[in-house]
Amino acid sequence: MKVLLSAPRAGSSYFYEYIEAENLKLPNVKPAYKKSEFLNPDILPEKTLDQKIDWLEKERKNGTEYTFKHHINYLMLPKYDYYNNWFIDFYKNDDIIVLRRRDYWKWFLSFLFQDFHSWKTAGVMLNDNNFLKDIKNHWQEYDFNKSIHQFISIVKQLDKCKGHTVYYEDLTYESKKYKKLSSFVDYEKYFVNIDTIKSLFHNEMHKQKIK
Repeated sequence: MKVLLSAPRAGSSYFYEYIEAENLKLPNVKPAYKKSEFLNPDILPEKTLDQKIDWLEKERKNGTEYTFKHHINYLMLPKYDYYNNWFIDFYKNDDIIVLRRRDYWKWFLSFLFQDFHSWKTAGVMLNDNNFLKDIKNHWQEYDFNKSIHQFISIVKQLDKCKGHTVYYEDLTYESKKYKKLSSFVDYEKYFVNIDTIKSLFHNEMHKQKIK
């Protein structure tokens, strides 16, 4: 089975469509849930991460594997590192694909844009013609410094992961479900202080030695 490991705004929703289609060709593989981020704490919030993992392990013993996409920030938590203490061993016989982006600025800008309107357009469906209204209605002030530090923390987590690396910029797959938001929205125009944000972002990336 192919296992997609990535991070927010790296293009995982796009690429996971392909991964899921490939996995579902296998006779013992099923979707874990109707939404693809099964371990996201906002999905089935009545279940803890440990409970979800226990269920996956029990289902495997019964012969069933489940496909979904992983984001590293749901695995490497402050209180416990599920990536090193569970993920690596659980998927040791699977094909791990790590999806990243080469262009850190564009990656961060997409991340920042979502932070400023509560991630309401993180996955815009092809038939959604109201997404520009959604952006306007949910736009709110947010501390961009917090976005910078959170983004860099997630990138550093993903850099520790092992697997076959794929870059978003190299993908040729076209989504059958989602719009590519950056094709419709100029993110930079939403920020009057974009030059300040950009300068602080690049300075912090340099400090953290991320190239």
